[in-house]
Amino acid sequence: MIRKNIAQILKQGSMRQKTLLYMNDLAIFNTSYDLEKQLLTDKEKTIIYRGLKTPQDIKHYNNMRTSNKGFLFFNDIARTTIESIIGLKQTLLQQVLNVGYNRLYRDIINDLLDLYPEEDSREKALGLAIEKSEIFKLYQEKGYSPYVVEDESHKDRQKIKRDVEGIVNSLEIETEGLKIIHHRLKQITKEELPLKPYRDEVEKREERCRTSLQEAITMIDFINEELDYSLKITPYDEIKLPKDLSKNSVNDESAFLYD
Repeated sequence: MIRKNIAQILKQGSMRQKTLLYMNDLAIFNTSYDLEKQLLTDKEKTIIYRGLKTPQDIKHYNNMRTSNKGFLFFNDIARTTIESIIGLKQTLLQQVLNVGYNRLYRDIINDLLDLYPEEDSREKALGLAIEKSEIFKLYQEKGYSPYVVEDESHKDRQKIKRDVEGIVNSLEIETEGLKIIHHRLKQITKEELPLKPYRDEVEKREERCRTSLQEAITMIDFINEELDYSLKITPYDEIKLPKDLSKNSVNDESAFLYD
C-alpha cells in the first residue's frame, strides 16, 4: 500500500477503513517482525484508535481484535507444526541414508566376491563378510554362486522398520492437524479478518508443507522398493478434513490467551 493511499484513508476514509488499515499494519508486524515494514507511525495509530467513537465502530474494532487474537493463537501452533513436519522429513532422510549405505555395502561385498572364482576362497571371503557385516546373510539360487543379502530378521533391520513406521505415522498426524488449523485460519482471513499478510503466511506455509511431504513421499518410495515395504504418506492436498469440523472453532476464551 503506497503512502498516498494511506494518507487519503487517514484523512477521508471511514472509521471501518481506518480500522482495517490499523489491523493490516498489525498483521505486517506479526508476520515479519520488521518495524521498518509497518504502514503507520505510532502517532497515526494513536489517531485511529482515538477516532473510535460510536458503539458500532468500537464493536467492529473489538471484533477484529478478538479475531486477530484467535488467528495468532492458531497460527503459532501452525508455525510449530510445520517445523515439526520438516524435522520429521529430515529424520526420514537419515533412514534413507541408512538404507542406502546398507545397499551400497551389500553391492560392494558382492562385487568383491566375484573376484574370488575359486570355491574355497569365495566361501572364506563370504564367511568373513557375513561375520563382519552382521546385517547380511548368505543367499544362493540353484546353479549360481552364493551372495549376501540383508537379513530381514536382524535387529537393526527390524529397528529401521519400526523407526520408519513411526516417522510416517507422525507425519500423517502432524499434517492432518496442520491442514485442520489452516482450514480455520483461512476461514478467519476470509470472513472475519481479511488481511493479506495473514493470508500470504498461510499460503506460503501450505506450500512448504506440500514440498516437504512430496520429498518425504519420494523417500518412502525408495525405502519401500529397497526393503519391500508398503508404507504410504498422503499428499497434503489429498488429506480429507473431518466432516464435523466446526465452522466457529475459535471461541473468545481461546482467543484471549494472547491478550
